Amino acid sequence: MTERYNNTRLTAKMHARHLVTMPQVRKGHASSLRKLTNYVTSNLNALKALELNVPVQDLMLNHLMLATMDLETQREWELIIAQRADIPLTTELVTSLESRC
Repeated sequence: MTERYNNTRLTAKMHARHLVTMPQVRKGHASSLRKLTNYVTSNLNALKALELNVPVQDLMLNHLMLATMDLETQREWELIIAQRADIPLTTELVTSLESRC
């Protein structure tokens, strides 16, 4: 059962990463606007299908915060949440980081 949750968490992280690396929109090109909207909609629909226990905002904030941290801090966070069946809220990540300060 834990493997299923880890796969869900990994899939959610992948879609969060995709949402922060969106395709560029070329000025005056409707096709690039269409590509962007399709890209965002596709990733949001995939996240919705995962039926996550947290709002997408938390998933995105967690991703952005973790992306700025060193690998050791990222690994420690992954160890903390490794046995969890859910995706942590941003407040939980903040609390964990505060305890390290």
